[in-house]
Amino acid sequence: METTSTIDYQAIAQRLRAHRTGQGLTADDIAEQLGVSRAVVYRMEKGEIVKIETLERLARILGTSMASLMGVEVEYYASAIACMERMRQLEE
Repeated sequence: METTSTIDYQAIAQRLRAHRTGQGLTADDIAEQLGVSRAVVYRMEKGEIVKIETLERLARILGTSMASLMGVEVEYYASAIACMERMRQLEE
């Protein structure tokens, strides 16, 4: 029996944006730290395929894990306000 795994790049894109805005970072901030253009960051946040190496770097920049960005890990928040803010961002 063959199993296939699909990656939901749109969901990753939403989590990337939520983490970035939750950290108060702009696309320019992320682009500078990654050494890419702002347009590349926006394309990632629109669901374009992202290399694993780039996801690892993004996770470090955003202070989270790659598993969290991919949606396979539960995140815990220190305060209810931070949790509610993240939920609001994900709904946008």
